[in-house]
Amino acid sequence: MRRTHAGAALLLVLWIVLLLSTLVAGYALSARIESLQGNGVARTLAAREAARAGIEYAVYRLLDPDPARRWPVDGRPQAFAFAGAQIQVSVRDEAGKIDLNAASPELLRDFFLALGQAPEAAARLAGAVVDFRDPDSLTQPMGGAEDADYAAAGLAWGAKDAPFEDVSELQQVLGMTPALYARAAPHLTVYSGQGTPDARFADPLVRRALGLPPRPEPQAPDAPPPVGSGTYSIDSRARLADGRSAGLAVVIRLGEVVCRVRRTRRCAGRRKEQCRERTGGAGVRMDALGARLARLLGMVAGGPDGLAAAAPAPSPGRGRSPAAAGGRRRGAGAGGHCRRRARTGAAAAAAGRRI
Repeated sequence: MRRTHAGAALLLVLWIVLLLSTLVAGYALSARIESLQGNGVARTLAAREAARAGIEYAVYRLLDPDPARRWPVDGRPQAFAFAGAQIQVSVRDEAGKIDLNAASPELLRDFFLALGQAPEAAARLAGAVVDFRDPDSLTQPMGGAEDADYAAAGLAWGAKDAPFEDVSELQQVLGMTPALYARAAPHLTVYSGQGTPDARFADPLVRRALGLPPRPEPQAPDAPPPVGSGTYSIDSRARLADGRSAGLAVVIRLGEVVCRVRRTRRCAGRRKEQCRERTGGAGVRMDALGARLARLLGMVAGGPDGLAAAAPAPSPGRGRSPAAAGGRRRGAGAGGHCRRRARTGAAAAAAGRRI
C-alpha cells in the first residue's frame, strides 16, 4: 500500500510540474510577443518622427535668408542624417503642377496624352474632368461626362459640378482608373490657381504636356535657386539602421508673420507673444514649430552642406495663429502693442497626408 501511495504522489507531482511549466511557457511566449510588438511600434514611431523632422528641416531651409543655402523647389532629393536615421526629402513648388480647377481642357488632354492615353480617350477624360468641376450640365465639345453618363455607367454618383477640393477626387471622374490615377496624382494640384504651370518648377512629364523640352536650361553653378510661389509639397522618407522606414507627405504654405509682443500684469515681466498670419493659409503654433526646428538643427549631422548648428528659436511665449484656412482670424491684442515682423516662421500646413 505504501508503494502504491508513493507512486500516486509522484505522478501527481509530475502532473503539477508539467502544468506549471506550461503556464510559465505560455506567459513567457506572451511576454515575448508583446515585447516584439512594443518594440515594433516604438521603432515605427521613431521612423515616423524622423520623417517629420525631415519636413521641419525642409521648412527651415526654405526660409533660409541666404539664397545660396535655400533648397531648390524643383523636386530634386536632398539627403542627410538625423538621429541615426537616413532621411531623403524632396520639395516641389505647387505652381509647377497642373491645377485641376484652372487647367484648360487642351492642357488636360495633352497631360493625359503624355501619360500614354490614346488621343480619343485623353480628350474624353479631359472633358470629363472639366464637366466634373463646372457648374453646368453641358458636355464638353471634345467629350465628357455629366450625371446621365455616370448613371449609365452604373455609378452611384454624378458630376460634382463644383471645384475639386483635393486631388483624390479625381478618382471619382468617369473614365479614371486606379492605375492611371496613381501615375497622374503626383503631377496635379488644387492649390496653385494657375491655368498654366510654372515651367521652372515643372517635372519632365508636365513640361512634355506644355510642349517644352524635358529638362530646363542649366543654370550657372553659383546661381541661387529661383524663388518659389510659397506653396510647396514636401515628401520626406526616413530609414532607420534596422531597415524600418516611414514616409510623410504634406503641402505647406509659407508666409510672413506679424507678431505683437506685450507685457501683462500676471506674467511678472515675462513676454507673451501672439501671432497672426497675414498672407493666408491654415495656422500652426509658431512657438512649437520654432522649438522643434531648434531641437532638430541641434541634432542634424552630415547635412547636404555640412550644417550642424543650432538655429535661434523664437521667443518662448505662447503663440496664437488662425484656427484654419478660410476661418476667422484672431488678431493679437488691443492697442499699445509694439509690432515686429518675424520672417522665420512657416505660416501653415495647407494639407497633409501620411504614407
